[in-house]
Amino acid sequence: MQQKQSERELALKMKEYINNLNYLNAQSKHYMPNEVFKDLQANIETNPHVAFAYSYYYLISWLYKTVKYAEDLPIEINTKTIKKLLGYNQNYKPINYIIKKNGVLEQINYIKNEWDYPVQFYKEDEQLQFTTISDVDDYEYETIHKNRRTDYEIKYPIKHFYRNTEDNKKTGIFYDTANTHVVPFEAFMHCMSSKNLGTTGFYLYAYLKYKNQLYRGGYDASRTKLAEETGISRRALTNYLNALRAYNMIEVIHNQDYFSLNIKDTKASTIKVNDPEKFTRYEIGYKKLPIKKKSEVTDTNTFIEKEEPQKPTHNSSFSMMIKNEHKQLS
Repeated sequence: MQQKQSERELALKMKEYINNLNYLNAQSKHYMPNEVFKDLQANIETNPHVAFAYSYYYLISWLYKTVKYAEDLPIEINTKTIKKLLGYNQNYKPINYIIKKNGVLEQINYIKNEWDYPVQFYKEDEQLQFTTISDVDDYEYETIHKNRRTDYEIKYPIKHFYRNTEDNKKTGIFYDTANTHVVPFEAFMHCMSSKNLGTTGFYLYAYLKYKNQLYRGGYDASRTKLAEETGISRRALTNYLNALRAYNMIEVIHNQDYFSLNIKDTKASTIKVNDPEKFTRYEIGYKKLPIKKKSEVTDTNTFIEKEEPQKPTHNSSFSMMIKNEHKQLS
């Protein structure tokens, strides 16, 4: 059921995220592995938990990349505060099997516990490098570590360092963005601030972002197809799509004039994902596909032809997009 939320409520919640994480615009772009959707669905049974796991890995890998552990934040980053950032009660236990030591994400080589957390990043030979807490002197250690427990640990994002477990060299996403999708942190904050989106809304937005990188003109998908691909029930999917549309995070282009059960072949709608500058903090109106009763449709063969499988756009791989961006800048 859709919940009412004022523009002011959403804005205040987003401001809370910005303040708690000391968010800067330069920290927006974050890459995620394309295989994450299949990996999570293959190892986690319930979809809300799949969405939580995706959002959790997104957040902990972003926290590592932006070295937030070294900043003087209003919150201490730990399991309880991460749960709260993801919209869960800090003492909620049914999701612990995913994130705990030897839990699901550790078993599939996405995370591991690590005490040697990052405190600074830099580039060396065009490669991202991190200074960790073990590298600093005693004065810096006391300044950064402060009142944290001596056994304080973080979650190390394995996929961002090593794409495959057998890799000896660092081949992860921090070093190679091939076969990835990029999700802006503003989308994360917007979804977590919305009562109608949360982790499942963010997971759906990220999946559609991934598909939009493959199909540059938008992703053609019926709700039945999307439900199968994401694992979200068709009814829930409808609610989350509506909420994403209401905040202009996505646009839906209807490729038919109306819907009717009397029509034999229908055409899937095209879903386009918007960038953060188009997001709204209030719900906007959008065009819904008209529905006609069977009695109102006299000719069932005058409709759009049966849809053909959509082919990826030429040069649609994200690595090609990055190369093109570099060419434009040079």
